[in-house]
Amino acid sequence: MVEIDDDDLGPATPPPPPQFGVLPAAVALVRLPFDLAVLLGYTVRELPLLVQDVRAR
Repeated sequence: MVEIDDDDLGPATPPPPPQFGVLPAAVALVRLPFDLAVLLGYTVRELPLLVQDVRAR
């Protein structure tokens, strides 16, 4: 097995921070009301069943 001596290279440069463009932010902003509506609808539909299940125990 060959050993590699990397001591003379020094520390690695850190990667650049992630950058998000305008388009992904706009898509997320447009989707947010629909995602919240779906979440609210699911919660309203499932909450009575969950409460009923907890009371039965």
